[in-house]
Amino acid sequence: TFRLTVGPGPPRVVTLRDITVKGMQLEPVLVDYLCQRNAVTGPLDLTGQSSLRLPGMLPTMSGSGRLSVGPGRVVGPDLPSALGQALALTDLVSATLDPKAARPGPGSPLNFDSITASYTIADGVAHTDDLVYVARDIRVTGSGSYALTDGRTAMDVTVTQGSNRVKARLTGAAGALSIVPTDVRVKEPKDLRKALDRLLR
Repeated sequence: TFRLTVGPGPPRVVTLRDITVKGMQLEPVLVDYLCQRNAVTGPLDLTGQSSLRLPGMLPTMSGSGRLSVGPGRVVGPDLPSALGQALALTDLVSATLDPKAARPGPGSPLNFDSITASYTIADGVAHTDDLVYVARDIRVTGSGSYALTDGRTAMDVTVTQGSNRVKARLTGAAGALSIVPTDVRVKEPKDLRKALDRLLR
């Protein structure tokens, strides 16, 4: 539900207030209808407000809100590929994982229990400082930006599993996403291996 107002312009400004979404399944929208290269599935809860100018739409969007998704999956080739790249750049592959088995294939889903974040949007770019991704015993926190028009991402992430912690910089756009580890602390490599194996099934 939402309240819609349209300013006469020019430019014509569309304002959505009191947006409330409860339990909307994302897969039919993002994967089946919009055919997004990368997407998440699962039920979405969202509250917020936004505005945009016509006919610009996404590049002119502004707003704020909070969202929660899950349980669900991350689908698409880019994030699993970037994860494999990150593992190859650290000692995790040689120390804890079989290099061939560790790297997820292009179509491997990443299963998660929940994704939560508050966000602001300015000129079509979404920003968050409190993204939390929970998948079994792995927790990922992130802060950064995501461009609604082309998916360009710039985000600092921290992956925590037990006493193991990996910090990384996630950057790029659809088809060219990369993760560069900036700090790796592995105290229980066997536990990390088991957690990643379960996550990527």
